[in-house]
Amino acid sequence: NTLLRTSMSTDALPPATENLPPATENEAPGTAVKAPPPKPDAAPPSVGPKTGGKAAAPKKLISKCERMHLAEQKKREKALAAAAAAAAGAPKKEMSKAEKLFLKEKAAKEKVEKEAAKAAEKAAKEEEKLLKAQEKESKKADKEAKSAGPKKNVSSYFHFQGARRAALKEAHPELGVAELAKLMGEEWKAMSDEDKAPYERSAAEDKERYRAECLAAGIEVKEPKRKKEADGGADGVAEPKPKKAKEAKEAASEVAAAKQAVFFYKKSQRSAIAEANPEAAPAELVQMMEQAFEALSEEERAPFEEKAAADLTRYEEEIAAESAARAEKEAEKAAAKAEATARKEAEKEAKKEAKKAEKAAAKEEKAAAKKTEKKEKKEKKEKKE
Repeated sequence: NTLLRTSMSTDALPPATENLPPATENEAPGTAVKAPPPKPDAAPPSVGPKTGGKAAAPKKLISKCERMHLAEQKKREKALAAAAAAAAGAPKKEMSKAEKLFLKEKAAKEKVEKEAAKAAEKAAKEEEKLLKAQEKESKKADKEAKSAGPKKNVSSYFHFQGARRAALKEAHPELGVAELAKLMGEEWKAMSDEDKAPYERSAAEDKERYRAECLAAGIEVKEPKRKKEADGGADGVAEPKPKKAKEAKEAASEVAAAKQAVFFYKKSQRSAIAEANPEAAPAELVQMMEQAFEALSEEERAPFEEKAAADLTRYEEEIAAESAARAEKEAEKAAAKAEATARKEAEKEAKKEAKKAEKAAAKEEKAAAKKTEKKEKKEKKEKKE
């Protein structure tokens, strides 16, 4: 504007009285009319070289990050507008035939795969059910075959007992089962080979019968070991086998288990039955003693039951004492462990406190050094001034 004003000549300007409106009655002719004051909001006109009289604002340059931010903002605005249009019930975009066909084939494929998986699962369940039924039938058949199997043969002494028991019981009604068994054992031991021959034949026939029935039923017959072949030697008593490591670990108690009444009966009758049946194997002897004990009446079992009750009392007392000792030992162990834990905690706390004190001392030392340094600097400054 200043350049334009200076470049314009005063001669080119019109006279002051030209183009003025006529004077009114109160105004003298030739006086200029005052122009209205400019509006405060009106900006002075600007002249530009290429914009037709208006100045062009310089274009602002934006960085790459700003352009990316603006692009992301536009994308979010479009997404929000699309979501708003969908929520407002905007018409969905129509799919092409290819897209519809692809979705249809995909749904059909998923349906076939689902049906195949269901069929496979059903077949697996049916197979498992069939296997369980077969296993159940096999167990049932084995049980029936075992119950319907051939009866085990007995020795010649048992045939002798079967023949003599009734007569001896009638002759000696006051004797119990143990006394009768002892008497029959003494009679069997005193018999000659000729007297034993009928019972030996009966035992041999019974053995052949058992063998034939086992062969007909398809059962393998195992010969029992003789006394000399059995573990333990000629006395026929098998030595106890060593326990496995796992069993020895599980058997923590050192108290002997309580004995049953049959144990005391076996202990009292073992020698008599073994002498009466020298050819019987240890397993056969045990079977004989168990059968004899089962045949006892309640009165005949009473002495052995009393011994079993006394042994049970002994077992309970020893178990209680062992439990008390074990509890005391565990309490001592727990106390020692608690003491060790407390000692460790105390040591840990002491170390922690020492470390804390060391840190505090280092901090105080550092603060004192800093204070001394600051004081020295101040003194130097004062000295310099």
